Amino acid sequence: MRKSARKKNNTKFKKSSRSKQGYKTGIIVLGFLLGLIFLGKLLSFIDGLSYPFTPDAPVNTAAKSFFWDGKKPVNVLVKADSLYLWSFNPDTNRMVLVKIPDQTQFSLPFDYGFWPVRSIYGLGQTENPSNGALLLTRTIESAFAVAIDGYVFTSPVLNFQSEIKQIRQNPLNSLSLFRQSKTDLTPLELWKLSWGIKNVRSDKVELVDLDRTEITSWVLLPDGSRVLKVDQAKLDILLAKSQEDRRLTEERLTVGIFNATVHPQLAEKAARMVANLGGRVIFIGNTEVKLAETIVTGQISYTKDRLSEIFAGFCTRQNSGSKSWPEKIKNIFHQGTDKPGCKGENEVDRSRADVNIFLGEDYFLRYNREVSP
Repeated sequence: MRKSARKKNNTKFKKSSRSKQGYKTGIIVLGFLLGLIFLGKLLSFIDGLSYPFTPDAPVNTAAKSFFWDGKKPVNVLVKADSLYLWSFNPDTNRMVLVKIPDQTQFSLPFDYGFWPVRSIYGLGQTENPSNGALLLTRTIESAFAVAIDGYVFTSPVLNFQSEIKQIRQNPLNSLSLFRQSKTDLTPLELWKLSWGIKNVRSDKVELVDLDRTEITSWVLLPDGSRVLKVDQAKLDILLAKSQEDRRLTEERLTVGIFNATVHPQLAEKAARMVANLGGRVIFIGNTEVKLAETIVTGQISYTKDRLSEIFAGFCTRQNSGSKSWPEKIKNIFHQGTDKPGCKGENEVDRSRADVNIFLGEDYFLRYNREVSP
């Protein structure tokens, strides 16, 4: 009887041990699965930081080729109660808001002709696919000769100047603004911008209303309507103050700009933008070699990297390549990336300038429709 009882007890003990072991194994497997799910969500969240927050059009949802690191000057086009060019320079801790009146008339890219500011976005939205954001940003970029790094389009009844004051008081106030806006800036860029302007002193904040300056003047059109015209020379004097990149200026490297297409005046157009940044353009000309993509060559420097970001997005995308998750995370938080030269550098002649921009067909198509053969 005792032996039988012992056998029964041993059997029960073994079953209990197996049950506990199976329970522990189940917990480990469940924990492993939950860990994989959490890791997947985390990687998805990190990847999402490199995508536009709430773009205006589906065509703009692709990951950006480079990110604003919170250190370089940045230009954001804002469409709210009026149109604003919002410029922030972290290096000088200076912020400038240029208010562009609705009646200001510009020559639009892509052969749209002349239109007042109030009509540009709506005109682009009538296209299929809609391109209101693209048309408006490229118009201001071309007319002002500045690189537009992103846009924020929000309610037309929202007083943007008041919003800026609230964000400077508490950067968390930006959450309500960006949630009700369309923007191609990434969440991390929006966060850096909101916290960056918090440190700008009141005497470093400037509002320029073009309607109240000598930069614009009223012109009577043949149909009897009146529009504001912009004096480009006076505008460039204004922009030279807000757009100057001090790091680029302090390097004092010379810049050569070459038109590597069959389309005239491209080098002159690019030279104006480089000059507004504070670049030392010493030569503009044409090359016999024709390029499909813009490339930037020359001395490894901040100047070359900055101009590559503005003019040679192809090189930036090409150099980013397919990266591992650690590399993606490093790039998102901009802790430094190695930038090899652009493909095609050996196809063009070097000039005596320290940094050279060779404008390809992609630069022409940035502001123009494709020309039929």
